[in-house]
Amino acid sequence: MPFSIIRNDITKVKADAIVNTANSDVAIGDGVDAAIYKAAGEEKLFAARREIGVLEPGEVGITPAFNLDAKYIIHASGPWWEGGGKGEAELLRKCYDKALILAAENGCESIAFPLLATGTYGFPKELGIQIAVDAFTEFLLEHEMEITLVVFGEYAYHVSGKIFDDVKSFIDEEYVSAALEDEYQYDGIPEESMEYMQCAAAFSDADMNSDDSEESDEEEEFDEDWEEEPSDLSDEIGLPELDYIKTQGSPREKSKNKRGIFADAMKAMSAARTGKAKESALMAAAYDECQAEIMFGAAKESQSLDDALKEMYTDSFEKHLQQLINKKGLKNSEIYAAANISKQYFSKLLKGQVKPSKEKVLSLAVGLRLNLDETVDFLRLAGYALSPISQTDVVVKYFIIHEDYNVMKIDITLFDYGLDPLSKG
Repeated sequence: MPFSIIRNDITKVKADAIVNTANSDVAIGDGVDAAIYKAAGEEKLFAARREIGVLEPGEVGITPAFNLDAKYIIHASGPWWEGGGKGEAELLRKCYDKALILAAENGCESIAFPLLATGTYGFPKELGIQIAVDAFTEFLLEHEMEITLVVFGEYAYHVSGKIFDDVKSFIDEEYVSAALEDEYQYDGIPEESMEYMQCAAAFSDADMNSDDSEESDEEEEFDEDWEEEPSDLSDEIGLPELDYIKTQGSPREKSKNKRGIFADAMKAMSAARTGKAKESALMAAAYDECQAEIMFGAAKESQSLDDALKEMYTDSFEKHLQQLINKKGLKNSEIYAAANISKQYFSKLLKGQVKPSKEKVLSLAVGLRLNLDETVDFLRLAGYALSPISQTDVVVKYFIIHEDYNVMKIDITLFDYGLDPLSKG
């Protein structure tokens, strides 16, 4: 992946170039600056730094790395934050841009940055992150280099600053909303049940994408009564037969059948948990049938799994990916840079040489600037779905809804939550 974020001591990171938050004067500063001098060899590095001379804010210089596991140290003189009205943001952006260009000019294939100016220099973290991400993204449109953002110290735990708080509020609202949804409720089933949430979310998604999206008065009446509809139960153990999974009919009939399947599957799982069912294995069987309906919908009795899959994926993923690229009018470089996917991997995707993970599909959805509905369809095409119980999915949903289309920022936020980055998948 072109960009990654790690928690480490930057003096212990292996990269062709290490970026130092340098003192503008020829002097050893505090924090990262002092640590780099100590690890590299204070006397040798200070002598090399003296040759560069004074660095005005926004300027950079380069020296050998000496005892570090790197080739070069790039010294960047960041500006102090004075409220934002003195061109601080532009000067900080120059630090990132010039450091990246200097690394490329010296043949570097990898570079490690601290989060410049957000500590002692006082930059708001969300602004510092946005400047860094914009600089990295623009650079990767034209260059290939591994960029690592290195976080060190407890003060920087929430690297994303206010973004972390905004996303946390969004996650809380999503979970509350999901818990209050009428169609997610069923007597006897704990709301926190993993099986319940998976089935409920999937059936909700199916309803949301049905052709008959606007309910009529008749359907509203049906909604109130659907849990009361009788279903065939096994005389021996009291579990649903679920034969009507294969029933064909109008969209409304299919919707009724799906609701019946869901209700019976939930009843079966509840019965097994409370000891009302004689064989707990049959609960799993009922749940398997529920998930089969989720995956394949109402299928003919004679239809094989291969046939069902062929119906779902009549066109290849790469063909649809290319169609979306054309539809959005984006350059390939814009997509893989925003998606934090390497040029080589993106090329293999377009050629159908690799099967993308869910994380890669989500990254592509962000790179393609898809809205939420488009993202749901795009995931389904690749055999995946958004989950209301996945923090990662909810974080991605937040950024898509807010049209903040950059996987680097998403990965930084996921890092704050202790979650794996999309780029790892």
